[in-house]
This record gives sequence, C-alpha cells and structure tokens, in this order.
Amino acid sequence: MFRTHSHEWAPPATGSFPVLVGSPPPGVMRSAYTGIAEELASRGYVVVTVDHPFDAPVVDLYPTRRVIEPTDAVATVGRLDADTTRIADLEYVTRRLSSLDRPVSRVMDLRRVGLFGWTGSDARQRAHLAGLPGVSAVADLTGTADVTDTGMVPLLIIGGSPIGTHRDLPRSGWRARVTIPGASPRSLTDDGVMLAQIAERYPRVEPVVWRDVGEVHALAYRTVRRALVSFFDHRVNGAQAGTIVVESGVTVDLVSS
Repeated sequence: MFRTHSHEWAPPATGSFPVLVGSPPPGVMRSAYTGIAEELASRGYVVVTVDHPFDAPVVDLYPTRRVIEPTDAVATVGRLDADTTRIADLEYVTRRLSSLDRPVSRVMDLRRVGLFGWTGSDARQRAHLAGLPGVSAVADLTGTADVTDTGMVPLLIIGGSPIGTHRDLPRSGWRARVTIPGASPRSLTDDGVMLAQIAERYPRVEPVVWRDVGEVHALAYRTVRRALVSFFDHRVNGAQAGTIVVESGVTVDLVSS
C-alpha cells in the first residue's frame, strides 16, 4: 500500500515559505507527485502541482474546481501543441500563485519560487520558465531533457541515462546532472513505487511493470527525493551549500559558477 499524509483543506502552517511548482511528465497526472510533494512540504515548502488538459486523463479546473475528462483533446492534440499549452499553464499558475488559494497564499514567499518535474521540451521553453517572476531554481525530472538554457538560474537534471557530457554544461550558472542507470521516467515519480507493489501481488504483470519502471525504481525514487531537497534547500531556501548525497551506482556531474 502506498500511504500518504495528505488530506483535503489541511490548514497551512504559520510562517512564510518558498513555493515549488510541479508539472508531471506528459501523459501523467499530478497525483504521481503526491509523495514527492509531501516530502518537500515537510521540509518547509508550499508545493503546487498542475494537471495539464492535453495530457492528464482528468483535470481539476481552476477556479471552479470542476473536474473534466478531456478525452478528445488527449486523442487529437499533437505533442507540439500540448507542450505549448503546458508552458502557458505553468506561466499562468506561477504568475497567479498569490490568488490561487487565499489561506495558502498568505504563507507563500513569492520571492523564492522553484519549478520541478517537466520543465520544457526545448531551449526557448525552458528559458521562458526560468525567467518567470520569482523563479530561482529549476529541476527537471523527466529523464529526457537535454536543454540547459536557464541563464543564471540553477538547473538540476535527474534521469536514467547520461545526457550529453560534462563539458556540454554551460558555464553561465550552476548546473548538475544526476544519473541513475536503468531508471525510467515513471520510476522518478510515485508510479514506480505503486506499480512495484502491484507487481509483487500480481506476478503475471511483473514483466510489464519492470519494463515500465525499471529494476532500480526504489533507488531512483530515493534519489529523486534526496536530490530535490538538497537542491531546493540551497538554491531556493538559502541553506548552506552541501553535496547531493547519492548511493552507489548513481553519479553526479556538476558545474558551479
């Protein structure tokens, strides 16, 4: 069982906290980041996650809170148009954080904003997101990003295979790549944990699950949580710089300037 610690309308803690905006990979709902969001929230962040209408099977519309199933859009909209809409979604949410939820907005420190998850599919998109008000760090968790154009905004990329080489990292700002060999994009979300538990209970689906999430899903999930906390604590929350602690088999390529 995948246990969570969330419940609807939980009152926010007293104080002023940095904000992290999460976008799930294409075709994945924001609920796939529930455990990661809880981890970050427990460390002193307000976490806002987004469902995108051309990818998620259901979308909770703001501000009406009406839930829709955009099946036609998912079937007919191409990847380019869907990604363009994703960027518009993230810009809309990031620019309107102060008005999304009044009780929560009162504890948001909008001078300290981070983005995580899917953070653009090309250089122009990622640079645009990095330039949004308050954004001071970007962490890509899709495992496929080969885009480092965020200017001086620090960038963390986590994936299952190396992307380019260390010398490809531009010297215009802090950059790091965390590589978890054998990890799949879904193993970088809560889905890897849940699907692995399903495979244990239903052996017939085990081969399909392992093809989807990879054999190193547990290592991947632990690494994502630790790396995000370390990255955002330093780059958004102003904590003293530290190293990203990784387990055997995981590598970190870093450029700092």
